[in-house]
Amino acid sequence: MSATTRILWLCLLIASGASLYGQGAGTGTILGTVTDSSGAVVANASVDVTNIATGVTTHTQSTSSGDFNAPFLIVGTYRVTVQAPGFEKGVVDNVVLRGPGGPS
Repeated sequence: MSATTRILWLCLLIASGASLYGQGAGTGTILGTVTDSSGAVVANASVDVTNIATGVTTHTQSTSSGDFNAPFLIVGTYRVTVQAPGFEKGVVDNVVLRGPGGPS
């Protein structure tokens, strides 16, 4: 499989892992596990989570088990960008972080 295909799979897993945890009014966490198309975790991948409305970016990195989290984000719509050596950059737009009581 090509590097492009592997990154695309990686981003789909990130989008499905987006969640909201109550940390106070109007904030939450986007979290996920970075894996390749074979299911192997990708450690030390660079993950940028950008609020589309404000342009503010939170940078984080996947752990040795492929997990990442971007806490204390304001409610809004985000772009998640993932980069790792040996892979092409992957981007997922429209990851929506909703506040308490918002539609799921």
